[in-house]
Amino acid sequence: MKIKIIGLWIKGVWIENPKEVKKRESFSFQNSVSGQRKYQVKFRRISFSIIASKENAYLRGMFTKNEIQGEIWECEGSKSPSLDGYNFSFIKNH
Repeated sequence: MKIKIIGLWIKGVWIENPKEVKKRESFSFQNSVSGQRKYQVKFRRISFSIIASKENAYLRGMFTKNEIQGEIWECEGSKSPSLDGYNFSFIKNH
């Protein structure tokens, strides 16, 4: 599920211009990380799915070696999971 921000309500003004929305959202994120929050983004009329406690525990649990190995072996060998250039063929053989 993708969430699309179509507008922001800032100091009593609704902003829908995509460039302005992106600029304000980026600024809000940077400020929230640095602790200098001047305004806050709030989500209204958006319902998020909630998972059960059992599912939450499963997702937060540790992966087994076999689960990790299985996922790696399913990946195409020429693909690289990061920018370091090591592809899955290299990972599978080492």
